[in-house]
Amino acid sequence: ADILYWPSHMAARILDWCAVCRGDAESHDDLIKCRGCKAKYHLNCAGLRAWPENLKEWRCTGCEGSHSRSSSHQSRITAVRAVHRSLRSRAAGFFEKSRTAIAPFVTPDALAKLTAGGGGGGGG
Repeated sequence: ADILYWPSHMAARILDWCAVCRGDAESHDDLIKCRGCKAKYHLNCAGLRAWPENLKEWRCTGCEGSHSRSSSHQSRITAVRAVHRSLRSRAAGFFEKSRTAIAPFVTPDALAKLTAGGGGGGGG
C-alpha cells in the first residue's frame, strides 16, 4: 500500500475518469456522461468543441451507432493512449535520474513504479 492517506472527498471521485485518456476531472462538471453506456469523457476527448445543448440526451460516438464515427473515436483513444505511454516513459527517465534525491520521500515500491517506464500507469 503506497497510499498512506486517502481523503474521503477523493474517494467519491475515484470513478470520475475519462474513458478516452483516463485522466481525471477538476470537478464533476469537467466530464460529460454518455446516456447510453454511462462512460464519462472530457469534451476534447469526446470530439466536442462545446457542451451539447441537450446534455442529458448526449451519447458518445460508440453509442450513436455510426460505424465511421465509432472507428474515429477508437482512433482518438489509441492516439491519446500512445501519448500517455510516451509521457510515462519520459517521466520514468526523469525519476531515474533523480532517484537519489527522491528516495527519502517515497517508499521503495513507489520509487520502483515511478522509474518503471511505460508500465503500470493505468493501462493503454
